Amino acid sequence: MPQLIPIIITGPTAGGKSDIAEQVCDALDGVIINADSLQVYKGLPELTAQPVIQEGRHVLYNYFEPDDKCDVVRWVGLVQEAIAQAQSRGKQPIVVGGTGFYLKVLMEGIAPIPDVPNEVMQRAEAIIQTQGIDALYQDLKEKDPNLPKHLRVTDIHRVVRAWTVLEGTGKTLHSWYQQQHPQNDRFIKVLCSHDREILYHRINQRFVSMWKNGIHNEVQVFRTTYHDINNNYAAKAIGFDEVEAYLGGHLTESQAIEQAQTKTRQYAKRQLTWFRHQFNADVVLEEPEFKVDKVLMFCHNSGM
Repeated sequence: MPQLIPIIITGPTAGGKSDIAEQVCDALDGVIINADSLQVYKGLPELTAQPVIQEGRHVLYNYFEPDDKCDVVRWVGLVQEAIAQAQSRGKQPIVVGGTGFYLKVLMEGIAPIPDVPNEVMQRAEAIIQTQGIDALYQDLKEKDPNLPKHLRVTDIHRVVRAWTVLEGTGKTLHSWYQQQHPQNDRFIKVLCSHDREILYHRINQRFVSMWKNGIHNEVQVFRTTYHDINNNYAAKAIGFDEVEAYLGGHLTESQAIEQAQTKTRQYAKRQLTWFRHQFNADVVLEEPEFKVDKVLMFCHNSGM
């Protein structure tokens, strides 16, 4: 039996990844494994653009309760298990989604960073409260010459993370990341590429379609079912806040749609930047015609 090398299909939101995955799944007798950090949760299938789930064909969709946190470590473990199970059944593993950080960890491994002591976290909080985040950021820049240039002082969470790891372990995040080991020997990496203006049009149209399909009703039912929204991870989905504001009478329908579309376009822009710098694709599928045959030919030439 030929080796079933896992296929990763990714691209920006609203870019047609799921459609490509379904076609590849049909052609190669596969299993589609979710790599979207919000589609793993129950409760908002329309807002998070989940596919129509078929048992045995789709894995890790609609999987967790909305208040059950699924971080990247937990996700990678489940994906590795799903890949192994698919391979043992002679099914082609197809990992599809646009959460770049999850895919990066899946491909490159998890850095073995030890837990940061509580007292270090408390020191960081004290510095921020008394001197501001600028002081923490400047201290980090002085101590870490390899600090990524794209890390800005406004990215508070990542600044705190980098500073506390350095203070707590004596090593920079960059040093820890160099110790990562791939979780799998090989992946076939497929990127759905888009002209930005065409992609933005697709994003706008998709949210209008979502609205027509009743996402405002979906959010209303969700709020009734899950009361503690502050500790609800599924509620981080783009568009949730805007729909909720509409339901509360704070936004009109057109305002809610427009604001959600804007947020989605901004997210897509960040995704495009990540793919350009972080994802070295084996196969690039370009609009307007996504030719799945290119994926199948590459798989065939790879011995699958």
